[in-house]
Amino acid sequence: SFSLRLKVDKKQRFLIIREGAEVSYEENFLPFFPDRELLRAQLVVDLIDKYGYSSKAIEVGKLVEIDFRAQKKQLGEADIVVYAPKGSPFMLIDVVLPEFYQINLENTVALLFQMGAAWEGALPAFLIYYTRWYDKGEIQRKYLTIDYRKFKTFESWSRAGRPNEGYIPENTP
Repeated sequence: SFSLRLKVDKKQRFLIIREGAEVSYEENFLPFFPDRELLRAQLVVDLIDKYGYSSKAIEVGKLVEIDFRAQKKQLGEADIVVYAPKGSPFMLIDVVLPEFYQINLENTVALLFQMGAAWEGALPAFLIYYTRWYDKGEIQRKYLTIDYRKFKTFESWSRAGRPNEGYIPENTP
């Protein structure tokens, strides 16, 4: 099931939403979220509920300084970063609306590789490009999972045939 915990205001009030549940709004709550933000929130909930990660191990909207054309620095945003128990990045995830998944695949995956390389300290283990949608009431997911431990560059991954690990790694104690 999908649940979402949002910080509503500076008074530390939270709203929790679960799929299939009725939604009620407190005063001053903005009831609509951009679709991409909702996808990110849904994946965060899945990472906690389905894959077993602690909410403390997940960071949303992490800015990463990357080299752009070897001349300038530019900020890239990892939609979701999941950290390993010792604090090193485990997964860098980019979330995209389903209608843009195929169109943005090449550029976004290349950017994920750049963000992986720009990480200070330990490098991430996985790069993930993710989307989800509903078809006839059923959740459909599509993701590309790259083992960054095996492929450190977009080019090496491409030369290897662009392998997709085909899963989102579960948290294993």
